[in-house]
Amino acid sequence: MIPDLNEWLIRCRNDQELMIYIHSLTTNFLIKIGNYELLWNIHEGNIDAKLGFTLNDSWDFTVIIPEESWQKFVEAKPYYTSLAAMIAMGYAYVEGNLKKWAQSLAAIERILELARGDLKEYFEYPEIAYENIVGKYVSIEINGERQLIYYEEAGEGVPMLMLPPAGI
Repeated sequence: MIPDLNEWLIRCRNDQELMIYIHSLTTNFLIKIGNYELLWNIHEGNIDAKLGFTLNDSWDFTVIIPEESWQKFVEAKPYYTSLAAMIAMGYAYVEGNLKKWAQSLAAIERILELARGDLKEYFEYPEIAYENIVGKYVSIEINGERQLIYYEEAGEGVPMLMLPPAGI
């Protein structure tokens, strides 16, 4: 599931976090996802991408993500949550100028995150129910010294006092 390039670029250009990463970055890189090749160009806050490349194009490094790994990345499966994690586990690779790649890593991670779009379709979010628990402090004097005691109130019925063991 490769995202539409135009939608992906719009997300990238409108993302404030990515703009912070690329404001002074200049690099060209290729992202290969299976047989799909995208050439990205970042130049001091501007970002562009195109499908494929020509003999006149050049780039600093190539990020290679097999299709199976890409699908798991899109779904944010364990060990596939970031490019760095996939590389560490051997599920993705980088070729070329590794220094330039390392300098660009934060931007590339964000670009790839923006390819995911909305993760809600992959996760079931539990319904959240807030309880009526109220925490309070009371200041009382014990043997001539002021003591601050924290307590909670929840529910109804007979009050219950719970004291932690010593050392906590």
